[in-house]
Amino acid sequence: MKYHIVESVSGSGAFTMFARWSVCLLVVAVNLANGNKTQAVDDIYDDDSEISSLFTLEQLRQGAVLLYIFGIVYMICGIVIASEEFFVPSLAVMMDQLKITEDVAGVTLMTLGIALPGLILSIIGVFISVPSANIGGIVGPSLHNILLVIGFCALFTSQAAVIPCWVLLRDWTSFLFFLIIFILFSVDQAWAIWECLILVFFYIAYIVCVLIMVKVKPKLEALICQKSSEGDIQLEDQPKAPNQIEDEPQPSGLPLSLSQPSGSCPNMVLHIIFFPIIFLLYISLPDPRNPKSRKLSILSFIGSVVWIHAFQHLMIWWLSTAGNVLGMPAEMTGLIIPSLLLITGLVAARSGYTIMAVSAVMGVNIFDTLLGGPLPWFVYSVVFDDTMQINTSGLTCSLILLLFFWLLALITLLAARRRMKRLVGGFLVIFYVLFVFVSLVFVYGYVQCPV
Repeated sequence: MKYHIVESVSGSGAFTMFARWSVCLLVVAVNLANGNKTQAVDDIYDDDSEISSLFTLEQLRQGAVLLYIFGIVYMICGIVIASEEFFVPSLAVMMDQLKITEDVAGVTLMTLGIALPGLILSIIGVFISVPSANIGGIVGPSLHNILLVIGFCALFTSQAAVIPCWVLLRDWTSFLFFLIIFILFSVDQAWAIWECLILVFFYIAYIVCVLIMVKVKPKLEALICQKSSEGDIQLEDQPKAPNQIEDEPQPSGLPLSLSQPSGSCPNMVLHIIFFPIIFLLYISLPDPRNPKSRKLSILSFIGSVVWIHAFQHLMIWWLSTAGNVLGMPAEMTGLIIPSLLLITGLVAARSGYTIMAVSAVMGVNIFDTLLGGPLPWFVYSVVFDDTMQINTSGLTCSLILLLFFWLLALITLLAARRRMKRLVGGFLVIFYVLFVFVSLVFVYGYVQCPV
């Protein structure tokens, strides 16, 4: 039995295992999350209160907090296992069953798996408290996805895939257009019901257009991306990468097994450590790599999404507790929470589905812009008969930052002829670090945004 997180060590297997564990640790240490302050908890505990039912605050400060830190890393690895063994393989099977390409699967199926559960929880949360609304909740996550997620996918992809010209044009320009509409509706600091409905309609229209354009994509690519007779720059001069072939790659590897892997002692130890997660996934989900279970790939997809978001919930809960114990500012707690898109995107890229991961980045951005905020705001306005107010402080600076780094990322990809090279990934990660630095300068008041 051979699977990614606990892989047999033979030949170069030790290096492969080390590389994948390095990626897991990088997710913990380097990931600067999406700026959503609702994921970080302020200091809500007093010195005399109990943070959990198991430990007092004093016990946590004396070392029990290490259990929470271990739990955080354990849940991140649980997300990696669920993604590698069920989420990405089920997407590959559904691509084959639905006869769709990687880019379409990325902006539809993978996007829904990552973003839809959060939207459902946001709608439920409307009946508990007033939903938060601010421009930073859109700008921060969007740049996190564009710069850090795509950057990490380029750094750790299993092959230097070429992003199709049409995918780059369709998704990146669509996101910019929808973002401008969102900002225009936010200028008056209030969202009417009709404004929310317009953005919901835009999302439905976008998905319909993506599905329709699959049939006319070859003609559009020939018209837009090929070298014209007037001597325009040729954008489609690269040979097709494995990610661009008509027959999408099939999920590789053997089905998940509970048996002890053969190999060295470290693999056996890792198998024992992660056996609880492996066992839960094994008994609750059909394996899409098993020929007998291919017809149940939709159940594997939905089930893996449930498990992934359950692991994320525990990770956020425990990180919030550990952050309070260690006295971490809310901003810092939010910065070190790994995003699901980063983890699942890395797994997809390392499995050979880089284009699907890159398409999911813009798919999630568009989903959050058109549905993630407006749909809960619409429900709030209808249920409570009240206009949703939005905080537009720093609107001008946020817009300038977003446009600047969006253009910088696009130029970087075009300069590399849309090839996902490690050099491209390095530049994008550096750009993200620069964005975080500039953002913190504004957050802590060292520089005031004039508007």
